[in-house]
Amino acid sequence: MHRALWSLTLFILLGFLGFFMGCGPNPPFAPFGSTIAFEEELGDVDIPPGTVIVETVRAQVLDPDGFPLNDVIVEFDLTFAGEDDLLIDTDGDGIPDAPAIQLLTEDDVPVVSPFETTTDNRGVATVKIRMTGDVVIDPTTFTASLENGTAASFEFSVNAGGG
Repeated sequence: MHRALWSLTLFILLGFLGFFMGCGPNPPFAPFGSTIAFEEELGDVDIPPGTVIVETVRAQVLDPDGFPLNDVIVEFDLTFAGEDDLLIDTDGDGIPDAPAIQLLTEDDVPVVSPFETTTDNRGVATVKIRMTGDVVIDPTTFTASLENGTAASFEFSVNAGGG
């Protein structure tokens, strides 16, 4: 009985020691003072009619000391890419039935904005943006935010018809 109690106590103490020494994964929420920034922002995007392009956007999360935070939740939000944002007619009936701009996971699975994902082991969260050359979107706002209220955003335009 004493041996089992001692083993359990030692296990708990080692767990707390590892937590306070920074071992193991980060909690899913970035601590106060953490930052988020885009690796690269999109500018104006020119798309020829009838074509679709996909751009990858990455946001890096750093702790207050400037170190990458892995396994932290990042929420991506893109205007005109929500569940009720229907901007183009894909079946020819004259009624918009699909978003002209859409978020995709890293595996190219369509998701609705806002979309949550987690950072990788380098503190980077990734999402893709699919755009069509059939409609002008000027401007749209793309935001990446953390649970602690920190956010980064930029605006860009989709120029249909190639310019």
